Amino acid sequence: MKHSTRHTDLVMSVANPSVLVVMLGEMGYTESSVLENTNITGAQLQDFRNLMSFAQYKRLIRNTIRITNDPHFGLKLGQRLNFTGFNMLGLGTVASETFLEAIRFANRAHAVINPSVRFVISEGKNFVHVDLEQTAPWEDAQVFIIDILIAACHDLVSMFDTDSAMRNWFTT
Repeated sequence: MKHSTRHTDLVMSVANPSVLVVMLGEMGYTESSVLENTNITGAQLQDFRNLMSFAQYKRLIRNTIRITNDPHFGLKLGQRLNFTGFNMLGLGTVASETFLEAIRFANRAHAVINPSVRFVISEGKNFVHVDLEQTAPWEDAQVFIIDILIAACHDLVSMFDTDSAMRNWFTT
């Protein structure tokens, strides 16, 4: 039997949110403005063993969009995170022999990184089809979250694709 969790109970690693806060700090935004109304401290983001609620993450996304005035800032975050450069997730995907193996590994690992989305993977003889399935309401964070995933997947696709047309399609 699969474990069922209400979306209000979802927790996730602070790893990606901490990268977001660092990026915004590099751009001159104060930690207090980025973390406003999240009930998260910068110190909590320093330890990747810490968890935060999905609701806190959505508040962080709203803050990011508000202070940057950029609803597609998720693309920048996704480019910074990319699968091939993201700690254990990166090692697992780089060690994969095929795209299918890599995306399956990423799907399992992503359940900890952001449990509000999962990849639904189907395969044919000469293709792999990946859909995103929302497992919790993204609400006004939807575009931001999808942008992160698209940008992060770019490296993964590029790693296995030797056809430049496919790489160009994913270029942001």
